Order: sequence, then structure tokens, then C-alpha cells
Amino acid sequence: MVALSVKSNVSEKRFFSWILGLLIFTFSGCAATIENQLMDSLATKINHEDSLVFSGEEDPDLIKASLPLMMKMVEVLIQGSPEDPRLKQTAAKLFTSYAALWLEPEARKLEEDNYELAERQRYRAKRMYLRAKNYGLQGLRQKFQEFEVTPWQLPEGLTKEDAPLLTWTGLAWVAWIQLSADDPFALSQLKEAVRLLEQALLLDGDYERGINHEFFIRYYSSSLVQVSDKLALAESHFEKLQAITGGQKCSPYLVWAESFALSRQDKKEFTKMLDLALAVDLDKIPADRLVNTLCQEQARWYLSQMDDLFL
Repeated sequence: MVALSVKSNVSEKRFFSWILGLLIFTFSGCAATIENQLMDSLATKINHEDSLVFSGEEDPDLIKASLPLMMKMVEVLIQGSPEDPRLKQTAAKLFTSYAALWLEPEARKLEEDNYELAERQRYRAKRMYLRAKNYGLQGLRQKFQEFEVTPWQLPEGLTKEDAPLLTWTGLAWVAWIQLSADDPFALSQLKEAVRLLEQALLLDGDYERGINHEFFIRYYSSSLVQVSDKLALAESHFEKLQAITGGQKCSPYLVWAESFALSRQDKKEFTKMLDLALAVDLDKIPADRLVNTLCQEQARWYLSQMDDLFL
């Protein structure tokens, strides 16, 4: 029975390898019509805020297992259509999401019991962010010939439709910088990366149910940010998030707990925020189901680690 099981597993792996090879062969130029149709479908479904194919999934493990193949498929499509900025945006979103939703949280949980494996996961996340950032910058340069990566030379004529590409490029860039804290060259790029997110926020503050507001809560909790009213600025973004989400998105509570309550060792506030995160109804907003599910998993893990987190 064991031998049969092993043989079956080998056959399945060969079958899926053959399927993947066929897909790559097809998408590399032998069936342009199918490639274009798939490209349009992928870009639309992944980039569109109202699509529930990923965001509405109730089983995070299903998305985690399928994303790597999807990411490589998008890279194949980019290779076939290198001048299409939509695909660069799709790649930036997928690689950033995979690292932020799975690799970094896994590294955090592994840190105490298996530091070496945690560092490996963190390094993988860093490389994913770098790839996402590079795709995003390529997309911006293709879309705006005059685009230069400086705070003073963002292209003129930006519209609400440009907010997604700016957002995923900026988020990936900042995340890569945070995981490169010992690299002065990386740290020197923080201002440029944040400028993209500031611009995205101006263009569409509601994008992805306030994802840029979440970023700025974390940003103003950082020791790298030297402004006198950091707490007030973070609170302003939190209030705007509450108005956008109606309090039915878990991540703002988790972000506040991680960024301010934990750093101040405010156990009462930390617990309160995690309880609010866990009180969010997963079915209330289908578009937030995946993120809320993962967020609540993280909240429960934090509650189980209270003795280690607070002195």
C-alpha cells in the first residue's frame, strides 16, 4: 500500500508538471489568442477591488497553495507582453500580498522555536517584496515616460485609476526597506517609497478599503519618522479607516495593537484591540473575508503569546 501511494504521488507530480509545462509553452507565444484572453481575465480579476475570487475566499490555505502558481503564470505573461503595465501591477499586488499575508506572519511565529527557519522565511519575504517593487516601478515607467523615482518628479496628470499601481509599488518598496534595516542604501529610499503612498492616498483614499490608511498608522509608529504629532496623525488615519470600513475590517485593530499598544506595553489597549478584531463578522463584508480570516488567526496567536509579549 505504501509503495502504491508513493507511485501515485509521483504520477500526480509528473501530471501536474506536464500541465504546468503545457501552460508555459502555450503562454509563451504558441496561442496568442488564449494568452491575451487569460491576460485580460487575470489582470481584471486580480486588480479589480470588487472581485471576490481571492478576497472573498473563506479558506486561506487554498489561496496560499494557489498563489505561487498564479505568480509564476503572471511572470510568464509578462515575458510574453513586457510592455503591459497592467501585468506589472498584478505581479506587484500578488508578490506583496503573498509575502505580507503569509511569509512574514509565519516568520514571526517561528522566531522563538526555530530562528534559522524564521530568518529564511523573512529573507524570502524580502526577495518577494523586492520583485514586487521592481515590477511596480517598471509599470510606472511604462505608463509614464517622464516618471522618475524622486519625491519631486512624480508624473503630472495622475488620476484615481493610477492609485492601485502606486499603492502596490509603494507598499512593496517600504516592506523591502523595513527588512533591509541594516542597509543604508535601502533606508535612503524610504522618502521616495512613502511619496508614492502619499500620492495614492490623495488619489483614492478608499482604495482596497483604506489599505493606505493602514500603512500610515504603521508609518507614524516608526522610530524612523521624526514628526512631533505622530500619535495624532495615526489616530486620524484610524478614524478615517473606521469611516470607510464601518468597523467591519479586522486589520485596523490589529495594526493599532501591533504599532502602538505593543510598543507602549499597554496590555489593556492591546487586548481591547484584539478583542475588537475578533468581534468582526467574517461574512459581513465578503470582499474582506480572506484578510479578516487571516487577521483573526494572527489576533488569536497574539493572545496566546501575552506572557511573552508583555513584561
